[in-house]
Amino acid sequence: MGVVTLTASVNHMKTAGMATALFLVAIMGLFAILSIVFLKRMLRPLVETSQEIRQAASLASSGDFSQRVRSRSHDEIGQIASHFNQMADAITHKLTEIRDHVAQLVNTVPDSKANLLQETSSTVSGLVKVAQFKQAIEEDQTTEEVFSRLSDVLCTEFGMEYFSIYRVDQDNRLMETVIVDGVSHDEIRWCHPSILEECTTCRTVRTGHAIDGLENPSLCRAFSQDALADRHSYLCLPIIQSGGVGSVVQLVVPPQNIPALIRTRPLISAYLREAAPVLQAKSLMANLRESSLKDAMTGLRNRRFLEEYSDSLVAQCKRRKMPMTMMMLDLDYFKTVNDTHGHDVGDQILRELAGIFQAHLRESDLVIRYGGEEFMVILLDTGAKAAVEVASKIREAVETHPFKVAGGDLYKTLSIGLATYPDDAQAFWQVLKYADVALYAAKDNGRNQVVRFTPEMWPPGGDY
Repeated sequence: MGVVTLTASVNHMKTAGMATALFLVAIMGLFAILSIVFLKRMLRPLVETSQEIRQAASLASSGDFSQRVRSRSHDEIGQIASHFNQMADAITHKLTEIRDHVAQLVNTVPDSKANLLQETSSTVSGLVKVAQFKQAIEEDQTTEEVFSRLSDVLCTEFGMEYFSIYRVDQDNRLMETVIVDGVSHDEIRWCHPSILEECTTCRTVRTGHAIDGLENPSLCRAFSQDALADRHSYLCLPIIQSGGVGSVVQLVVPPQNIPALIRTRPLISAYLREAAPVLQAKSLMANLRESSLKDAMTGLRNRRFLEEYSDSLVAQCKRRKMPMTMMMLDLDYFKTVNDTHGHDVGDQILRELAGIFQAHLRESDLVIRYGGEEFMVILLDTGAKAAVEVASKIREAVETHPFKVAGGDLYKTLSIGLATYPDDAQAFWQVLKYADVALYAAKDNGRNQVVRFTPEMWPPGGDY
């Protein structure tokens, strides 16, 4: 048998295989690179749009709606960018419209550079509080409660430490302090006291508009010189009632607080505008009520006042465990005055008589015109012994007082009867009846005298 021998070059085959493998790897690498480039080109608009939307949303959450997203294509990604921009434009337009309307409500000019969302939200929140304030003061009973609530707002909402609230009496040209630095009826501090005696000394009352002393504190000469020396500035705002200045709110700030007051002034003015009609209505009601409880001729309280407040007077005496003495006073032979000198002279004598009573009594005592020439005096926290002394002084003062009439002076006398709560009786009207019985005893005994009620004057089983 023959033998066949084959000889092959392995190195050549190895080289060819490696070349083929490298070629395949190169092809795959090139494909991968092309794929990455293609995908990156395809995904770049999506990634960049997403980043811009995320950035714009982040700014919008803090109130900045100025950021817009660039539309890079006409496909779905481009539509997303376009829709986002439309939404941002609509929100900006509506917020700007709301801000402008709110600015009109508080009479201020909106700041185009300010944060739109925060500025609008802050102003709307402030107006909500103004509305709540108005609702609260409408339910208050008196102007004092309204002023107190306004003082609380200045302190808590605006951080005002120094301020004054004045009430203006245009008829008598007077002013009075209602609240000073949060304290009711405190002494005047930030203005010269002369404004209290002549209201037109106050520049705000005289002009009827706000006096801005923030930049020029020397504008109003009535402002405190001590405050000027301490570099304090002021802003005085009128509260208009019935066509005139009914009240004045004076805000006083150190130099570092001026910007804050300038910024909050529109909202403070909104509070005052809402308070004005409420104060006017409550002042009118108080005046009408006061008129209904006063005697028009003498200015004293009338019998209706007695009917409304008798229970309160008794409750006060019980709570404080104090006595109360009632005096009934009657001018002797008053009818002859009207018959001889006329009713005009009689009315003048009654007015002078009311003045004599008030001159010899304390402010806490009550003087009432009970009817005709008959008067009543209620002495709180006064027993019978002290009341007799007071009554005697009043009787002597009337006896020696010359009433002016045509042709000379006229002298009159006074009869007084008194009874005491709770010594003589436990019921208000029973004590009053006993004082009236004592008055008639004084008249029966010759007039011009003071008689203290005793049980013997009241018949057994008598009704009061």
